[in-house]
Amino acid sequence: MENFKKLFEGRLGRLHYFWGNLIIFGAGTFVMIIYPNEYLSFVFTVLTLPITVRRLHDINLSGYLAPIGWLSYFKGIFIIVAVFFNLFLLFKKGDKEANQYGDTPKPGRKFINAILNREFKIENTDKDKKIHVAFKIIGWVLVVLLFLIVVSIYGERTAKNIFRSTESKPTTLYSDQVTIPGFVKYTDTEKESGFKFSILFPTNSPETYDLNLESGYIKSYQAHHIFNQEEGKFASYNLHIAVPKVGKILSEESKRAYLMNYPESKVASVNGILTKKEMTTLKGLMAVEYKYEYTYEMYEIEMVRKGISFIVDGIPIDLSVGYTSSTSESSVYYNDYIKSFAISQD
Repeated sequence: MENFKKLFEGRLGRLHYFWGNLIIFGAGTFVMIIYPNEYLSFVFTVLTLPITVRRLHDINLSGYLAPIGWLSYFKGIFIIVAVFFNLFLLFKKGDKEANQYGDTPKPGRKFINAILNREFKIENTDKDKKIHVAFKIIGWVLVVLLFLIVVSIYGERTAKNIFRSTESKPTTLYSDQVTIPGFVKYTDTEKESGFKFSILFPTNSPETYDLNLESGYIKSYQAHHIFNQEEGKFASYNLHIAVPKVGKILSEESKRAYLMNYPESKVASVNGILTKKEMTTLKGLMAVEYKYEYTYEMYEIEMVRKGISFIVDGIPIDLSVGYTSSTSESSVYYNDYIKSFAISQD
């Protein structure tokens, strides 16, 4: 217990503080690559607490300020505060004279002694020399590993950007010049896919839903339009953008397999009856058009839903219109609704 308390007593200079953080976070990065876990990341952050406390002592500040550096686990301005705090500790010169926390750190003190706050010299025994050499080797190995990791990540991103800019330009879909009575042009940018799209909706503020699944993320847009309230005739206009978590759907075989199975999965979710499924194209893209009947259980209304699903840059998109069975398909402007959809790339 006495040795543990000593880890938080006294002062630590900038150089040893830097090397201590480098080794701890280097080891943490190495472990996280092998076994990614946010709790392990926090454990390695806590391991820096003793050297952070003693670095604060070196500039005559209380060690209780150390948790400020942990604000990076939060969002917004907390990250900025944490970054500036850590940079301050890294570059701020320590007091030249003794302060309330002890004497100035001894010059030429060996790294392992400084980190563990040991007083005896490292040269005293062969065992200490071996420990010192071992820590030096570990430190430089971690430096090299971190360098290779950074180069690898940067190189991979650069390669992807080059490939994307030269081989695979983002798809642009142009809207047909159509109008629907009472509808307005709605424009938005879906953050996960990066698509900036526009479409005609009965309102300029459709309902939006975010759904996180094991297979990916789905952003849904929905707007209702009442054609005849007395007769209960209405339609629901839907747009779904699905972003897979693992790998986009890029190959022709994968696209076809996904589109062929999509209508059945959608019908199954509402216990409906599939009445149409046909492979087709939409603005030059492979697509599947479907139609099914189902019961809107909340109001016990018989409904029909017709839609088309297609894939843009590996991301599935679904457009559909659900309407009461007593409403004719032509009166819900299904074709014009589909034609109004567009994707632009800024």
